[in-house]
Amino acid sequence: MAKRRAKRIADQKVKGEISEEEKPALTLIANIIAQIAVSEMARVEEIERSYDTSSRSSSSPKN
Repeated sequence: MAKRRAKRIADQKVKGEISEEEKPALTLIANIIAQIAVSEMARVEEIERSYDTSSRSSSSPKN
């Protein structure tokens, strides 16, 4: 019986059926993932900006 219940729950997950109890937790997880993604994108942009700045200064002609 436990195996049948586990399979039924797994099948529901595969079909995309989410219980009302799971929605708040999944929303929280999605928000955390979104915050991480945004902060990582900002970090990458900062690294790219710093690389561009150092590339420009090293490629400028020296007298």
